[in-house]
Amino acid sequence: MSYDSVKMGEYLASYASRKGYYINHTKLQKLLYILYGAYLTIHNEALLNEQPKAWPYGPVFPRVQKKFAKNTKFTDADIDAPEYRDIRENASLNTLINDVLNTFGNWTAQALSEWSHASGSPWARALANNNMTFNAVLAPEDIKEYFKTFMNV
Repeated sequence: MSYDSVKMGEYLASYASRKGYYINHTKLQKLLYILYGAYLTIHNEALLNEQPKAWPYGPVFPRVQKKFAKNTKFTDADIDAPEYRDIRENASLNTLINDVLNTFGNWTAQALSEWSHASGSPWARALANNNMTFNAVLAPEDIKEYFKTFMNV
């Protein structure tokens, strides 16, 4: 099942904030990317209806960026509302969200950006494969290959 990237961003930001994690726009993008990569690796299907793109500060979901760029209250979504039921009631997805937050939730946005820029990362490969042009799509097969090195899959 593919979820709306903006809706998932709202859910993740608010859920993480409720759990006590500091979230800013950059950190949300990186946590969403990690969730996307982990889900793709485990389930062999895309979590979101949008693919991450290579932007200067790492992988970005453009629709999420556009939605939250000027929103200072992006962690205030009511994730108990009916529109989040499909996400909230997916137990395996919420287990994965918790795993991502337990592993990366205390990382700073800068540390997550640096991690996403590592040599050989899907972000670096997308740039290399597209003449160092930003806005290139990160290839799903590169994401899966990369995340397999961090996960026991």
